[in-house]
Amino acid sequence: MLQGRARLAGPRLGVADSQFCDLTQTAAFAAAGDHFVVRYHPKTHFCPEPTPRTQQGADAQGRVWVEDWGWLGCERAKSRRVVRRITLYRPGEDPIILIPDLLDAAQYPATDLLALYLARWGIERVFQQITEVFHLQALIGTTPQGTVFQLAFCLLLYNLLQVVRAYVATAQARPPETISTELLFVDVQRQLVALTELVPPPALEPLFEPVPSYQSLGEQLTRVLAPVWTPRWLKAPPKKPKPPTARKAIRGNQTSVYRLLAAYVQDQKQGVISPAQ
Repeated sequence: MLQGRARLAGPRLGVADSQFCDLTQTAAFAAAGDHFVVRYHPKTHFCPEPTPRTQQGADAQGRVWVEDWGWLGCERAKSRRVVRRITLYRPGEDPIILIPDLLDAAQYPATDLLALYLARWGIERVFQQITEVFHLQALIGTTPQGTVFQLAFCLLLYNLLQVVRAYVATAQARPPETISTELLFVDVQRQLVALTELVPPPALEPLFEPVPSYQSLGEQLTRVLAPVWTPRWLKAPPKKPKPPTARKAIRGNQTSVYRLLAAYVQDQKQGVISPAQ
């Protein structure tokens, strides 16, 4: 955060997830005249105004949002601050609750702040996909320079895969989101390994003619990628999480060996059961 302030002129806006929703982190975000938008976490109390004032509306997808004003932090907290609370209700999913310190709803509309946070969430999903697809659990380098190089290289590969996926999806007349980037990369990786094993590097370059323009590159990609379809690349349909099954107590039965042994020891101490038994 300090490095960002040294490089960027203020005021700056910090957008963060729910783990940053506490009085310490929000104070750090708001230092030097900056502002924040964080996702709410119930570990920090939100106290509405004594006379609640609310507004509501709908986002671009028709989902209802409601906003009100209050304090982040309980009454005893010295560093509590006045904030807005914006709640976006999503059918079939948990609501998204945002806490911005931008109090002017006319100047900073709720729809804009929701769109901003959801865009940040999309960026986070990109990094999550990069981590899963390219198996970044094992880092190439541990120095700052090595980490930056790895990030830049993986972003380049990710963008190339998105282009390949888009052309494959267009040829199959289906949305690109229905094709798994990870499964597509598995086949691309396998084919690249086979190519480097079968074709010596000096003989590889003459196989690919230079492409003079973006238009001809698009035509070539369409021609090459249109016939290479396999249903194996399809994503599995999303599964909604099932509610946990309620556990019913069984009367008259011991449900734990520990309880059985504890009861036996207690009976021995009280003389109900003799050690000989």
